[in-house]
Amino acid sequence: MSEPTDCEIELMTQLLACLKKEQDRAIFTAIGIALSGFARLEENLVTVAATLLGVNKRKVGLILYSIINFQTWLSIIDQLFAEDEIYGALAPQWTKISSGIRAIKDDRDRFAHHSALGAASHTGN
Repeated sequence: MSEPTDCEIELMTQLLACLKKEQDRAIFTAIGIALSGFARLEENLVTVAATLLGVNKRKVGLILYSIINFQTWLSIIDQLFAEDEIYGALAPQWTKISSGIRAIKDDRDRFAHHSALGAASHTGN
């Protein structure tokens, strides 16, 4: 097999750069979609808490979004289910859902607070 020409090397270099850009775009898009999905989940938690309290979502949102610790959000909703006469029977279902949310929260935080830029250089890839 013959040595590649300068033109072939340049073409391969350009192709690899293009692939890297597409890979980065796909990663950033996936992270954006994941973070947007979690934001929708938070909105749904506000709705759950508002329903349990029997008050308007805007007021509950104001309260929950002022609480910086997300685990506290889940604990408040846990207690609201435990105290609710109408929806209390749904507490076991809520507990399963809440456990799942707790499990993915750390992943959400990593996506939100750590740059994906240059991640390959930090992992040795």
